Amino acid sequence: MKKMLLLIPVLFILYGSYSNILLEQTMQSILKQLDIKEDYTKEMIWGNCSGPSFYFPNPKELKNAAAGEKTAIVKVLANYVKVYTSSDEFREKYLQLRDNKKPHYPKGPISLNSLKNNHKEQLAKSITDMEKQLKTFPADQKKSFEEAIASMKQQLKDIDDPEKTMYTPAMQDIYNQQYKQEVDNYNTDLKKWEVEYPTDSKWIVKKWLSEFIDKTNDINFNAELINKNKSKIFVKSEYEQKDYLWKACFRAGKEATQTAREFAKSWLSELK
Repeated sequence: MKKMLLLIPVLFILYGSYSNILLEQTMQSILKQLDIKEDYTKEMIWGNCSGPSFYFPNPKELKNAAAGEKTAIVKVLANYVKVYTSSDEFREKYLQLRDNKKPHYPKGPISLNSLKNNHKEQLAKSITDMEKQLKTFPADQKKSFEEAIASMKQQLKDIDDPEKTMYTPAMQDIYNQQYKQEVDNYNTDLKKWEVEYPTDSKWIVKKWLSEFIDKTNDINFNAELINKNKSKIFVKSEYEQKDYLWKACFRAGKEATQTAREFAKSWLSELK
């Protein structure tokens, strides 16, 4: 029985009618028996809701619980989840996630004049450094460096020559257009972000519940299994191809999963 209390997808989905005090006492007892830290449990809840994902260890253990016990176990655990997802701690985690997902306003536009000045400074520094090094070279090695220095000095002059420079008004126009496009993309992304990450953290719970209900709609609890390589697999290949949640709920059993679905639907209706 001790290993049955944190093992099912409904662990994060259902709720019952327990008082918060009783719920906290019950959960503390469960966590102590399982030697599981409460912080880990909260991180698991947050990870599932924000994923959204459906991680939970060993749901097959629930299948071994006595008839009628599964529903009670589900309600205790789910109550805890409901309380936690309504807590300030959960909301703060969500707001941090929301802030991290917010698009950043683009920097710019690029200043062509600034780029030109930086280029001139780099060339001038390179010329100075090479002229200092030139004094230390043997005579037979100086010619190639003198040619390189002369070439760089010519580049430095060409930067300000309207006929030769790459730093033209037309180039600045290109950078300005790029910046305008970045701003347009930002505004589009911002609107999308406002829809996908509203200020109320309840939406991630709603999204998660909806996905759970959808993915557990067609579980065949009478599906046949066979032993293969010391593991049990489904006889039908289509079941073997099902995702982790579908198989986990199958292992948890019909009673637990149906209870989970009923409460998930009720909770979702409440959130709406």
